[in-house]
Amino acid sequence: MDEVYSVKEAYHLLIEGDEGKEECTWAADVWNSLVPSKMSTIAWRLFHKRLPTKENLRKRGVPLNSSALCVGGCGNPEMEDHLFFNCPTLGAIWRGIARWLGIPIVFAEGGPDHLLNLKNLVPGNDKIRDRMGVIWFVVVSLIWKVRNELIFNHTTLIWKNCWKRAKSFLGESLERVLRGSHMI
Repeated sequence: MDEVYSVKEAYHLLIEGDEGKEECTWAADVWNSLVPSKMSTIAWRLFHKRLPTKENLRKRGVPLNSSALCVGGCGNPEMEDHLFFNCPTLGAIWRGIARWLGIPIVFAEGGPDHLLNLKNLVPGNDKIRDRMGVIWFVVVSLIWKVRNELIFNHTTLIWKNCWKRAKSFLGESLERVLRGSHMI
């Protein structure tokens, strides 16, 4: 027999949530007013595994003009957690950011845990944690941008240039956030 849902049940589900489902702890970070909507959208799609990575495109039957392997040249399939957090080439941006900030760390494998890990690395109040969250969103956006340039513009990945760009992009983005302008 098919279950029938009433408007009242739907309302209670929306208001009270579904007890059987895992609580979403990252939504407030993703939709934080300090984070530009373009970056929030990338993160939301990342956490829901909805970015058009090569692996996701392959699963959906989209023919690829290139290899399904990571653009970082490491030989692994291009999946979200790998591309953004575990690729030895593109993931090096996280290690560079940590050294730049003077933070000795070991990051979580990926996704929301990675974001929370970075936000809680530096002691301080919510304002400081929010700024650390902005750094996370900037780096994720930069990795996605570099990945797309490698694929669509057929550029070559030069780590030194990528790191310079990361610092520049991060500085510009944080400056805009502090001024209240989210146009990135």
